[in-house]
Amino acid sequence: KRLGSIFNQTFQDFEVILLDDASTDNSVEILNKYAKHTKVSHYVINKENSGSTFKQWEKGIKLAKGEFIWIAESDDWADKHFLEEFSNHVDKIDLFASKSFIVEKQQTYISPDIKGNFQSSGAGFVSEYLICGNMLFNASAVIFKKSKIPLEIFNKIQDYKYSGDWIFWIAFLLNKSTIFYADKPLNYFNRTIFESSKSYKEGRFFTEGTKVIKFIKQQTQINQFKTIKKLWTCWIGHYKNRMLTDDFFFSKNKFYIIKLIFIKNFDLVLLFVLLKLAINKIIHEFRNLCNYLLLQ
Repeated sequence: KRLGSIFNQTFQDFEVILLDDASTDNSVEILNKYAKHTKVSHYVINKENSGSTFKQWEKGIKLAKGEFIWIAESDDWADKHFLEEFSNHVDKIDLFASKSFIVEKQQTYISPDIKGNFQSSGAGFVSEYLICGNMLFNASAVIFKKSKIPLEIFNKIQDYKYSGDWIFWIAFLLNKSTIFYADKPLNYFNRTIFESSKSYKEGRFFTEGTKVIKFIKQQTQINQFKTIKKLWTCWIGHYKNRMLTDDFFFSKNKFYIIKLIFIKNFDLVLLFVLLKLAINKIIHEFRNLCNYLLLQ
């Protein structure tokens, strides 16, 4: 289904690089059927698993001859007009992303996260959409310019299981890049398979997320009070809501998570946000008390 959705695109100016990272299912058997397709320029099967999705990304990017890269992940598939829509904007941008259908168990729904077609600076998109979480949550929905990739980023993300792509997009977009977001669901994100990952339940959103916090705060292009305030407000909210982390893991590790997020990355902006939240809580409780007394 994935490969069919690539080869049947209405826009046909592309090469295909097939990479398999020592799969234990029948992926190689399927790939062998496409190995001699005229669009396929490279077919590489690893004898041993590399241990990192991003080693595979880096390998494919180095092999690619084209100006733009599409990481078409094997679990997902695309609308046949995906590349055609990208081609309509290719001369003005460094990164293209489309809205996705999310396929989850027995239902399919449209991701509601971002609304409207728009073009933006990379720094503007990071500040608006990549502070609280990774709105470019599925690489299959993204096409990006090879020459804009800060190659040193691969040294930072190879050990990541959850947040590596998140830091990759931030680093890419802050490299004086421009993004176009298409408010058309042209990608199908197979979340059924994605959710089998232990990353959420094991709390990687928090443990790896601390590295994202640190990375964002180091970026001079977005290191402004308003942005860092938004970052802290979001992460306090994430901590309160637990972000799908397993209850047993959370109760066992909550003080460790506090240390990672709020102590190791402490700054005066965090203090300001905590004071503001405390004051709002006091005002809220005071209003409730007043309403109670008036009713009495």
